Amino acid sequence: MSIPTLPGITEKTITSARIATRVLFSGADDGIPVLFIHGNASSATFWEETMLALPAGYRAIAHDQRGYGGADRAQKIDATRGMGDLADDAFALLDTLGIQRAHVVGHSLGGAVVWRMMMDAPDRLISVTQAAPGSPYGFGGTKGLDGQLCNPDGAGSGGGIVNANFTQLMVAGERGTDNPQASPRVVMNTFYWKPPFKAAREEELLSSLLSTGRSPRRGNSAPPTRSRRFTRATCRSWRIFRPSRQCCGCAAQMTKLSATIHCSIWEHLARWAQFPVGRAQRSTRRSRWSARPAPC
Repeated sequence: MSIPTLPGITEKTITSARIATRVLFSGADDGIPVLFIHGNASSATFWEETMLALPAGYRAIAHDQRGYGGADRAQKIDATRGMGDLADDAFALLDTLGIQRAHVVGHSLGGAVVWRMMMDAPDRLISVTQAAPGSPYGFGGTKGLDGQLCNPDGAGSGGGIVNANFTQLMVAGERGTDNPQASPRVVMNTFYWKPPFKAAREEELLSSLLSTGRSPRRGNSAPPTRSRRFTRATCRSWRIFRPSRQCCGCAAQMTKLSATIHCSIWEHLARWAQFPVGRAQRSTRRSRWSARPAPC
C-alpha cells in the first residue's frame, strides 16, 4: 500500500515478533511515546493530522493493525480471541521499538483494542485516551454498564448489519459515488464525519479505507475461549480520558496524562472536523463510553 503522508510524518515497515506492518512516526525519537490505534475500515493514515498536533516533547506512533493497510496480509485474525491478536500486536510493536510504557489513544475499533490492552498489561500504559471507542463488551448486543446481553442468544451482536454492497465495493476498490447507500466514498463522507464537511485529504483517506484486508479470518463462530469481565473496578484502576462537556476542565482528574496532551488531541480532532469542541464532544453521545463522565 502506498498512501502519501503529510510533511513531518515518517513511514517505516516494522517487523515485530508477531507481524510486519507499516508504522507512521512524528516527533523526536527520544520523545515520550504516544501510540495511536486506528478504527475499522481505516489505517494509521487517519491519525496523521492529530499526530502532528501533539506538543513538542512527544513521539507519535501509529501502526496499521492486523488486517488493515500495510500489515502483512498473510497474518490473519483469530476471531476466537476477541481483541487479543490486535492487543498483542500493539504490545509487540512497543517491544520492537524498545518502549516499555506509552500513552495510548484509541478510536472506535482501536478503542476496543485499548480496553483489552488495559486488561492484559495495565502497567505498560501511562494513560489512556478514548475517542468514540467500541464497548468493552463487544460490537452491539449488550446494554447497561455491566454488559448485559440484550437477548439470551446474543442476537444483535457482531457486524451482520453492515451493508453487503459496501463490503463488496470495498473489495472492488470502488472510488466513485454511483451507489448512494454503499459506495465507500459516500459512506466515509456520510458516517465518518458530519456533512457537509469534506476532508482536505479525501483521496488519501479513501485509499486508507479501501486498504482494509479482504482475506478470511482464522477461527470460527464459537465464543472466545479467553474471556474477562470489564467492571467498574477495572475502570477505577485507570483514568480513562474521553470527550465530555468537562473535557477542557478535567486537569484535576488527569493524574497520569497532562491536560495539555489530552486536550490538544481532542481539540485537534474537533478542529479537523470543523466543529467547536463542545459540539464535537456532544456528537459522540451515541457511544456511552466516549460521552459519559468517568465513574472513577
